Amino acid sequence: MAEEKGIWIITAEDVKPQTENKGKKGGMFADEETTIDEEEKGIVSAETLQQNLKAFLAEIDETLGEVKTQDFKSGFKIEEIELSVGVNSKGKIGLWGIGAEVGGNVAIKLKEKNFTEVITIREGLFGLFGEKKEIKLEMIAIPAGEFMMGSNESDNEKPIHPVKLKEFYIGKYPITQAQYQAIMGENPSRFKGENNPVERVSWNNAQEFCQKLSAKTGKQYKLPSEAQWEYACRAGSKTKWCFGDDESQLTNYAWYRDNSQNQTHPVGEKKPNNWGLYDMHGNVWEYCEDDWHKNYQNAPNDGKPWIDNSSKYPVQRGGSWFNLPNNCRSASRNILLARDDFFDDDGFRVVCVSGRTL
Repeated sequence: MAEEKGIWIITAEDVKPQTENKGKKGGMFADEETTIDEEEKGIVSAETLQQNLKAFLAEIDETLGEVKTQDFKSGFKIEEIELSVGVNSKGKIGLWGIGAEVGGNVAIKLKEKNFTEVITIREGLFGLFGEKKEIKLEMIAIPAGEFMMGSNESDNEKPIHPVKLKEFYIGKYPITQAQYQAIMGENPSRFKGENNPVERVSWNNAQEFCQKLSAKTGKQYKLPSEAQWEYACRAGSKTKWCFGDDESQLTNYAWYRDNSQNQTHPVGEKKPNNWGLYDMHGNVWEYCEDDWHKNYQNAPNDGKPWIDNSSKYPVQRGGSWFNLPNNCRSASRNILLARDDFFDDDGFRVVCVSGRTL
């Protein structure tokens, strides 16, 4: 069909013919049948087509707007727009959908925004010998947006306030023992298991991990701000937990006191939230970048970490295998008494602001 119809591909960069149409007839325009021969092919300039395309795109702007909205929510971005069109010798553009009727669909090329960091290590003496092993770190794109942070459940979660965030990437899971071992060369965890979340790590240990991971990958990895963490956890929800207010459903999403058998479990075994993040409730507490503050009075509203050196205590979110449901709420906060302190329910996940090259 492409050969017979003389389909053109129009991108943001240029306009160029995808196939050559040497004197073939066919309904390649919305309003007429035309023959294009070798001489006619050079008549219509790319500049003319681009001018006509601007007006043409305006007619389908609403459709593209809907696609962009749906596309963004599902973790994809539009890489380029492919319009299958017919162009006559005067540069008139008629829309074609591949495999569709005249005036058919616009084809959208989607590019997944999520990305996977691959860390290659060698297992063996001093990391110099042995077979190569790849450790993957999956990052999920979190859309820019605004939400109401906090709750009225506890004084340290007040006041509820609006926060507006830019797009960022966050780990699909808490950092696992295999990932921590690959970067730090050790595994301090009590509950051993490559895919279990790393625990018995301090806030300082988590910072060192982020620094080494950033140096190794060339991207900027950090602990999430409290606002980023809660926004990602809620995934658009306004309820106690990401799935709603029904406590009986927590067992489907979290490892906590009632179902954990007093230990951590491999990441990703429970249901994810609406943005594809696992273990945001329970399993291990997760460190944030911010200093601890006793409430949200004068808290920033731009999603950045609240760091003013007013506290030496780190903040944790999400609850753990040891905690009751109330501690696993989306808005629940916890304070640790020192940045070099740790327990067997303390872990973390990372964010990447710069992400990959898009």
